[in-house]
Amino acid sequence: MPSSPPLCLYCNLAMGPADPVALCGACWAVVHDGCLRRSGRCSSVQCPGDPATMVAADVAVVVGARIAAANAEPATCPECGGVTEFGCLIPPARRLWLRRTPGIWFEPARESAPPARRRSGWHVAGAGLPGRRCRSCRALYLAGLPLASLRSPPGPALPYCPRCGAPFASGCFDLRRYGSGAVGFVPQAPPGTSEVRGYRATPDRFALGGGAPPAATIAGQCCPRCRFSLIAGLPMLGLDPRSGGSCDNW
Repeated sequence: MPSSPPLCLYCNLAMGPADPVALCGACWAVVHDGCLRRSGRCSSVQCPGDPATMVAADVAVVVGARIAAANAEPATCPECGGVTEFGCLIPPARRLWLRRTPGIWFEPARESAPPARRRSGWHVAGAGLPGRRCRSCRALYLAGLPLASLRSPPGPALPYCPRCGAPFASGCFDLRRYGSGAVGFVPQAPPGTSEVRGYRATPDRFALGGGAPPAATIAGQCCPRCRFSLIAGLPMLGLDPRSGGSCDNW
């Protein structure tokens, strides 16, 4: 989906496709290359990352490659020994407007939730979840980890959003907020490969997690302002299953 040019976290100015920028591999913050030389470090608060310089147009390619590498394993399912395949998880949506704006519901923890009038949480549009599925038992894996193990954060949380600088909200992504407890899975070729796989208009549907009890929530972080999301340390916002898992809003 089209989006406005990203803003530099350091100077808050737009970055053009041909501008030299620096991408932090630890927190995913993107700044102008000149801003990095002025600051001498990553612009995210308390981030020890070492940003790498590149052209702004290549950021989406690098991010997609990192996501594909994190989801390259397990090639063989530890549960049943079956073969796994790369693809994209699509949470169910019963309402028509949610089908037009696919996404996932984020429920912030109480200590990080912003003031809400009626309900806490918000809809994160365009949030596909790249991962792997076992062809035999249909167990799910995100970033190489079983889906059930992601009910709690695997590492320390970031205090501020690496995209807009707003305070990050920690909580969970609810996979059954809009459906009956099943999600779709679209087999795809990993980003950066020449393999061709077609998009399925009606994705495979199956019970969550491939085991009992099913995993209904996934721990993560989401920015209340710009909706930038992290699950298992990987950015999840803007991954469209129809675009081969590309990060089209970077």
